[in-house]
Order: sequence, then C-alpha cells, then structure tokens
Amino acid sequence: MTQLNQELPAMYYAATMRVWPLMGVAVRTEGKPESALAAVRKRIHDLDAELPPLSNVRSVEDWVSSGAAQPRLNAVLIGVFACVALLIAAIGVYGVLAYSVNQRTREIGLRMALGAQQSNVLRLIVGEGMLVGIVGIGAGLCGAYGLSRALATLLFGVEARDPITFLGVAMALMTIALAAS
Repeated sequence: MTQLNQELPAMYYAATMRVWPLMGVAVRTEGKPESALAAVRKRIHDLDAELPPLSNVRSVEDWVSSGAAQPRLNAVLIGVFACVALLIAAIGVYGVLAYSVNQRTREIGLRMALGAQQSNVLRLIVGEGMLVGIVGIGAGLCGAYGLSRALATLLFGVEARDPITFLGVAMALMTIALAAS
C-alpha cells in the first residue's frame, strides 16, 4: 500500500494495449459513488464480457483514509506518549520543587523568627524555584529542538519545530513550577 508522503512512478496504458492481472478503474461520479456502481459494472461488461467483475470497490475518500491509517496511528501514539511524558515531567518538576521547599522548612521558620517579612520569604522561595524551573525548561527546550528533526517525517501539516507547541509546553511547566514553589 502506498503512503501519502511517497511518490511512486506511474504509467498509463490503455486497456486495449496491455492487460494486467490486477487493474484499477477510477470513475468520477456526480453524487454518491455507490449509485453509479451498477452502471459502471454494466459498462465494463459491455466493453469486454471476459473481464472479471469489479472487486474491492471503494471511494477515493476510503482509499485515502486507508492510505493514511498508519501515519494516523503513529501520530496518535506519539501524541499519547507526549502527553504521558509531559505528565511525568510535571510530576517530576512538582516533586523536586516541593521537596526542596520542604527541606527548607527550618530555614524558613528561622528567617520568620528573626523578623523577615512573609512576602520576602515567599519571594525568595518562589524566585529560587522559578530559577530552577527556567534552567530545566530551557535545557529541555534545547534538547527537544535538537531532536525535533527526527519526528519531522511523522508529522503532516504541522512543523516539527512549532513555536506554539514549544511555548505551550514551556508555559505549562512554568505554571507547575510556580505552583510547586
């Protein structure tokens, strides 16, 4: 079966010049293709009664859909794995930052006891958490940008280095880092 992203050489032969064991017939119809099937079968039989009857009759939409089935499955699987990876990354970012803040509970208590303002302590913790988040997300974006060319053959109608996707993932992880801090 041919894929949508492959170009195969094609050659046209009139049926009177050469007959192949398996031949395809394309018919343009107005309206539903099923309504013209009986007339097409009759016309082919009238042209040559020894030709076998038509089999595997399908519309162009069905033919294109079956040709796109494997790329569609690949895209769905990659999308599912990407969502799982994003979820794992979010859990990891949240876990690391929450653990870091939890480890500093005594330090925070000591700062508050010595007269530090709650807003200053909050700014310190959130600032350090966001710094860790920005560094991690920056490294991840660089890695994803570098590896995105490998996924380019699996994408149709979307750039492998789509800035909206990169920005959306980065913003989601930054929001999680902010919540964890």
